[in-house]
Amino acid sequence: IFFRNPMAFALRPALVVLLALCAWAAGAAGPEPRELTDATFDAAIDGAATFVMFYAPSCSHCAEFAPTWAALAGTLGEIQVAKVDCASEAGAQTCARLDIAGYPTLKLIEDRTVYTYSEARDVEGLRTFALGGYQGTRGALLRKPFATASVDD
Repeated sequence: IFFRNPMAFALRPALVVLLALCAWAAGAAGPEPRELTDATFDAAIDGAATFVMFYAPSCSHCAEFAPTWAALAGTLGEIQVAKVDCASEAGAQTCARLDIAGYPTLKLIEDRTVYTYSEARDVEGLRTFALGGYQGTRGALLRKPFATASVDD
């Protein structure tokens, strides 16, 4: 019935364009922040500046901030945007190593030096910090990974 109506038939090209734009927009979401674990953390940050969000899935502040963090990914050039789930067994040691006490905690790591971000939680503030604003702040050396216990028989 839709295509029998002359007015609807005239709108058909506009409908096709609208559907194409919707499909493009759905697929145009930029890169996602990289999920890091205890096993991948050191290799991921080695030689690459990395801006990391330490979070817990149950944290409502983290859930509210997640779209902003995702929007930041892909906008920093060579700087990686990543995240570590501190509530999971896979990320717990990394979070303990970096003394993560609250969520979300944001840290930029460059050349094994850790800079904590504590400014406005918007994309522009995050970008400013990551693209050089951290250089005016005091960083701390990244501690080595915790030794894994081994049992000798």
